[in-house]
Formats: sequence, structure tokens, C-alpha cells
Amino acid sequence: MRILHTSDWHLGIHHGAVSRGPDHDHFLAWLLEVLEEQAIDALIVAGDVFDALQPSSGALRRYYRFLADVAGTGVPQVVVVGGNHDSASRLDAPSEVLEALKVHVVGGIDSTEASWARCLVPLVDRKGEVGAVALAVPYVHEYRLGVRTTDPDAAVVRAAYRDRFGQVYRWLADQALARHPGLPLVATGHLTLGTGARREDYPHAIHQVGSLEGLPLELIDPRIQYTALGHIHRAYPVDEARRIWYSGSPVAFSLP
Repeated sequence: MRILHTSDWHLGIHHGAVSRGPDHDHFLAWLLEVLEEQAIDALIVAGDVFDALQPSSGALRRYYRFLADVAGTGVPQVVVVGGNHDSASRLDAPSEVLEALKVHVVGGIDSTEASWARCLVPLVDRKGEVGAVALAVPYVHEYRLGVRTTDPDAAVVRAAYRDRFGQVYRWLADQALARHPGLPLVATGHLTLGTGARREDYPHAIHQVGSLEGLPLELIDPRIQYTALGHIHRAYPVDEARRIWYSGSPVAFSLP
């Protein structure tokens, strides 16, 4: 299977009076060409589709127009997860309509396994055969996982969050392999993972970064073949095996 991983579009972003809309138009047009030319089987968008919880009409138009245009590229499915800049409920609202376009959206999840089940997405190739399973995990606030950050001991909070989030990935891997034994697993995440992140990589706090810092690689279940991360705006592999990647933002966040 050929999977394309992207993230952190931040549609609707402005730099003062300068709109990045034209830059996004160029990027999305290029992305459509790549999807078709490279015969991509699945497009994964790992969060921060929009720059604001209440995106502008122009940003929404770009998003929906792009998803409609993907249908003409032959890509069998698109998987979109929410980021910390996205409104989970706003992303999830048109889910039933987008499913008709083979677009699976997971804006947010909570602490229940019923909610986690939405993250299981069989990925089909262009022949219609299931070739992999996506574990489509969006940004998840600690509170949604039952973790309280009021404990004065940062180590206790960090351990609780690591264990709870790790449980999500383990449960999803168990379920995916039980239903589709032997198939590769492709996970998503929108968080700060590993020690390679620099402080300037995350200007906005996520997962109480000041106290939790980068979460450990052990968070990702070893049965997962590839993890498509979002949140950090530059592209680099998180692990030595190069199976966990940040794709970075396609549009620069600063002007020369």
C-alpha cells in the first residue's frame, strides 16, 4: 500500500494582514497531483487541519473542496484526525456525509473503549482489498483520558498520562490484529513525542508540555509499523528505525 502522511495545514492562518490562503491553494493543488501521480492508496491528515477552533468560511471551503476533489484522484480513502487547534465536534459534525466520500474523520475521543473503536479504520488498496489498518488517534486532552494534572508531582502526572495513552494504542493494536491478523498497523498521533523536539517546535502548549515535556517512544505499541504524527511543524523521524515521523507543516509559519 502507498500511504501519504501530512499534517498541520492550519487552514485560515494569517500573519497580520497577510493571508496564507494562496499558499494553501498551491499546496492543496500540488497534493492532489501527487495523490494521482503516485497512485496513493490512503491519505492521512494527522491533525491541525484548521488554525482556529472556529475556522473562517474560506478555510472551511478549502477543506471541503479539497476532500471532494480527492475523489477524482482514485484514492480509496482519506483519514483525518483532530489536532489541538481543531474543534473536535466541528470536525466530527459532517462525518456521515464525508463517509460517503470515503473520508473517515475522528475529531476527538474520550476515556471509553466505545469512543476508541472509532479510531479503527481498515485501509483498502485500489483493488478494494484491505491491506492495512489505521489506528486514527487524534489529539486527546489529559482530562479526556481521566488524567488530572493537579497533582503537584510532575513525575506522577507524566506517568499517569503515559500509561493511559499507552493503553489506548495497545487496545487499538489488539483489536486491529484480532480483526485483521497479519496486516500492518499505521497509527496517528497529535502530541509531542520523543526527545528530538526543540522548545521552538511547539509555541503553543500541548499536553501540559511545561511539566510533561516530550512523551516517551514507548507510548507507541511496538506492533505498529508506522506512526504518522502531527503537531510539530518540521519534518523528521522520531526514532532510529524511522517508523515514527512528524511530517511538518506544508506552509511556513513565518514570513521573511
